[in-house]
Amino acid sequence: MFEAVCGAGKTECVLELIIDRLNKKQKVGWAIPRRQVVLELCDRLQKVLPQCKVIAVCEGHTDELSADLVLFTTHQAFRYPKSFDVLILDEVDAFPYRGNALLEHLISQTYTHQCIMMSATIPSALRQRMETEQWTHITCYERPTRQPLMVPELIRTFKMLMPLKTFDLLPTEKKWLIFVPTHAMAKWVSALLRCDSLTSKSKDKESIIQRFILKDKAILVCTTILERGVTFNNVHVMVLMAHHHVFSESSLTQIAGRVGRSIQYPTGKVVFISSQDSEEVNACIRNIQNANTIAYGV
Repeated sequence: MFEAVCGAGKTECVLELIIDRLNKKQKVGWAIPRRQVVLELCDRLQKVLPQCKVIAVCEGHTDELSADLVLFTTHQAFRYPKSFDVLILDEVDAFPYRGNALLEHLISQTYTHQCIMMSATIPSALRQRMETEQWTHITCYERPTRQPLMVPELIRTFKMLMPLKTFDLLPTEKKWLIFVPTHAMAKWVSALLRCDSLTSKSKDKESIIQRFILKDKAILVCTTILERGVTFNNVHVMVLMAHHHVFSESSLTQIAGRVGRSIQYPTGKVVFISSQDSEEVNACIRNIQNANTIAYGV
């Protein structure tokens, strides 16, 4: 198990292992729950490993199934029984893999020698299994930026006053990701702010993301679809209704982890706006503070 904080560079940390196994003519697979992350990571790895054939296998990309390094969504695991010597299982706590017994079984059948699980937020049940079965556990609490993780600022206010608080905060920074708990809320908040929104129902997701990336000043309202696996430079994060049941401790931690990921912009704002007390919110803040204490003594 490789447990590393958001932005620690898990991908870069396992590159040497991948290169070593490929040089030994072993088959390597990389399973990820989310399609968007598969596609983005495939592009990155193909540039880093130009001498190797790297492919993405997911919805809309199933014409080619064999390569030196295969990145695939966990839903595609049925295509690869005993196909890999080494499997990297990324984002073990992410939907739709987490808690899905069928996907867990299919993934367990894809490799013959070694499975490396990775996440910044390991579920308690998996952590208990790791301890019981005495898995090798490697941790990394420090980012390449050598800057502490951004600790969320918690703002409590009445639900009806959240739009006012949002308008107060937006002018303070140029680029904001605003996370909301539902599709309906994403629609009306984006209309209110006159900006793009991104949910699982959105069409042309890649275009919306690229538009946000290319603008120096922008706002993007989104659901948890962007909670992990994507990197934006100089972005700041706001979560509306952070107490909502959609936002778990792990999802809030991942959301906060979108900020300060690049060397050029190692800091930023993380704001949770809530109208109720939430143990998930409190646990997220405690865990980020704990990681900073371990890494930096702060």
